[in-house]
Amino acid sequence: MGRIIGTDGVRNKMIQQNTETLEDNLRFNKLSKLIQTKLSQYFETYPSAVQCQLVCFDRDETRRKVLSYDIYSDFDKLFWVESIAKPISSYSYGHQIDKKDIDKLDREFILDTFLGIDEERG
Repeated sequence: MGRIIGTDGVRNKMIQQNTETLEDNLRFNKLSKLIQTKLSQYFETYPSAVQCQLVCFDRDETRRKVLSYDIYSDFDKLFWVESIAKPISSYSYGHQIDKKDIDKLDREFILDTFLGIDEERG
């Protein structure tokens, strides 16, 4: 039986795209777990706090770094936690987080809020 010429390249490209999507999904899931851990540690350190700010540099730069870097080695440079009373620098992006909502900070929230990526749009 003959092979259809040109389908191997298309198939290989589809496999590569699926692999990249899987790697990105794993990266975003790990990122949301790291953020949840960092926030939990903040609230353990400051037990009277009921809110804080999760902060990153501007969204475009953070998205670029998350997609291209090892998030474990540079995590503290990507995201940090500040007191709700501390003003956010004009060079940064912050989002108010309630202590009771830490478990709700899933990958979709992180993608939309901090990276400006809507999974529906791609």
